[in-house]
Amino acid sequence: MPPRAANPSLEPSLMPARHVSIIGIPTCMRKVNERVFHGVNERYPNAVVDATGCLPMLIPAIGSKVDVCVMLDRLDGLLLTGSPSNVHPSHYGGEASHPETMHDPARDATTLPLIREAVRRDLPILAICRGIQELNVALGGTLHQRVHEVPGRINHRSRKDSPDGPYGPAHSVALNPGGFWRHSPAQRK
Repeated sequence: MPPRAANPSLEPSLMPARHVSIIGIPTCMRKVNERVFHGVNERYPNAVVDATGCLPMLIPAIGSKVDVCVMLDRLDGLLLTGSPSNVHPSHYGGEASHPETMHDPARDATTLPLIREAVRRDLPILAICRGIQELNVALGGTLHQRVHEVPGRINHRSRKDSPDGPYGPAHSVALNPGGFWRHSPAQRK
């Protein structure tokens, strides 16, 4: 049988063969058909590759089974993703959660020490949604568990009817003059 001709439209685009920065992405624990998986929404690793050309490395939610110092020695940054779960209130002295609130104790046990060490090392961190909760709690902050119900606070959750689904724009973001993102390529356009 002759070899099949390559179909360029089906071949994945390859990352450059140079030193590629590695961005760690902590995973969530999910139960699917009675089996537990480590995972993240595909949008996050794809965004790391597409927007930065960096290599995403998924960090399993295994808590103290990993030496965060050794792991961070290999990373050039962290992306703390959103998730349907929230940081457990025991980590910030909060009250018991609403019964419908999801938690991911394995992710908490992994990300909170990881963040503290990454901050100590001044490693770049981008936190999104749950990741902002983690960053705040890791640095000693507390949370309003249902901030969208606090008078005077905006509902930062994306609209259910958004054409972009749960990843659509939810609110505006103000950039600080002279800050890192003010000098990003996207701001120079």
